[in-house]
Amino acid sequence: GDVYKRQKFLEEEDLLVTGSLWNMAIDIYKLPSCEQVYTIEANAQVTSVETLLHGDNRIWILGGDIEGKVQIWNLQNKEEEGGFFSNLLLCLDQGEEGDEETRQITGVSYFLNQTNFKYIVVTESQNKSVKAWEIDFLGRDYSLIADLKKDVK
Repeated sequence: GDVYKRQKFLEEEDLLVTGSLWNMAIDIYKLPSCEQVYTIEANAQVTSVETLLHGDNRIWILGGDIEGKVQIWNLQNKEEEGGFFSNLLLCLDQGEEGDEETRQITGVSYFLNQTNFKYIVVTESQNKSVKAWEIDFLGRDYSLIADLKKDVK
């Protein structure tokens, strides 16, 4: 029931970012030692996770959950200040009706729009609803730019 993503971080560090259905958290491990270095408390069971390298010493962690929301955290490593810390940047809400079986997030992906330097984050939920969100480079403003619904027969 776990979802995970490996992220090369800060050249010398290789991180494994895991989300769990069981403990409502995202755990971060150093590789190859598998030492747990940080935990982000989520608001719900995590059903998908994605990471993106953002600048020199930070990554964004995108965690989709069972309630149909995608939370985006900024994770930084400041070794001179004691290591990792994170802050929640924003929460994208699929806004789907229905129960956890249909609205949970099954996939999160992203790409960078090179013309305006905004991220496009694509979310998919269990009921085949796909939404695309445009997020500014600082992770402060966002807007829904596409809402697709696949017909499931």
